[in-house]
Amino acid sequence: MKIIVCIKTVPASTKVKLNPETKTLIRTGIKNIINPFDNYALDLALRVKEKHGAHITVISMGIPSSKDIIHHVYSLGADKAILLTDRALAGADTLATSYSLASAIKTLDYDLVLCGKQSTDGDTAQVGPEMAEMLNVPHLTYISDLKMTDDPNYIISQRRTTEKNQLIYTRLPAVLTVVKGSTLPQLPSLQSYLTTLDNKVETLTADELNLDDDRIGLTGSPTQVVKVFPPKVSKEVKLLKGKPSEQVKELVERLNLGGNS
Repeated sequence: MKIIVCIKTVPASTKVKLNPETKTLIRTGIKNIINPFDNYALDLALRVKEKHGAHITVISMGIPSSKDIIHHVYSLGADKAILLTDRALAGADTLATSYSLASAIKTLDYDLVLCGKQSTDGDTAQVGPEMAEMLNVPHLTYISDLKMTDDPNYIISQRRTTEKNQLIYTRLPAVLTVVKGSTLPQLPSLQSYLTTLDNKVETLTADELNLDDDRIGLTGSPTQVVKVFPPKVSKEVKLLKGKPSEQVKELVERLNLGGNS
């Protein structure tokens, strides 16, 4: 089994600023971490490797300093790490990001692509499905676990919904977006950390992948942020008067009217 795990580095803090011209996050000088949902995807890949054997390649797109964060995956058990980094990729929306990642994945041999259900800095949950369409493979969302079958061309995916869990017979290759499973992501041991210090994170540029300039970065991003503002929060206290029965009646009327005063 050859598994590719897509991860993204995101700000560790909610106090981030936006570039007033590009309307994109200013990441310089901000501490970044691996997107928490992507940790679930990596953990699922590691569990498959532990039980059945697998080769895990981690791939990400970001600024050069992301290499230091991505390197962490080696100590967990990943076999290879790749970073797409190029100024031409900056400012990409979900479509441009999906195109860039899918183009890199096409150069690799894989059976399964895993990624977190969404990123904490965008919350769109679009990249996984968009990559699957560009790779022309099946995709499933909200996967919490998977099992191997006697047929190496198929897996059984456990899909978590608000009502129940679904078991879905899935043909490979496929793209799965992953949610929190029954176990917490693993932590590296000191020995694994020390033995992987010299492992290298491979870097790829837009030119090396022969990407279409019109489909990457800001140029290739049809989604444009027009305005960003904090939501307005208003609180209103209404004192109900009268007898208890009258207060209850008025309260029920207000609730039925959606709280209108």
